[in-house]
Amino acid sequence: LENNEAQRIYVGGLDPSRGLTVELVASRLRAVKDVEITSINDVAIKHRGDANCPSSEPIYNPKHRVIDEDGDLVDTRKFFYIEARSTGASSTSALDLLAKQYHN
Repeated sequence: LENNEAQRIYVGGLDPSRGLTVELVASRLRAVKDVEITSINDVAIKHRGDANCPSSEPIYNPKHRVIDEDGDLVDTRKFFYIEARSTGASSTSALDLLAKQYHN
């Protein structure tokens, strides 16, 4: 696997009821240096400068949201997938860079 080749990465352990949502974790992952997140939940991220996608904000797949007994929208997603690639000069993979940032 070359360092700039995209990798599909499972991200689990989310707890939306305590505020640990796909959006929050994805935002943090997007901030990791030398890693480019190219998709979240199998939905491509819009990129700046793309004529079809003027915004750079990600699009999230709402398939794991349900309506509770009060009619409120509830996020039940406990995991998601990203596709990411390393953009740095080193031979370190995107998975290794992300794991190094978030595993103690």
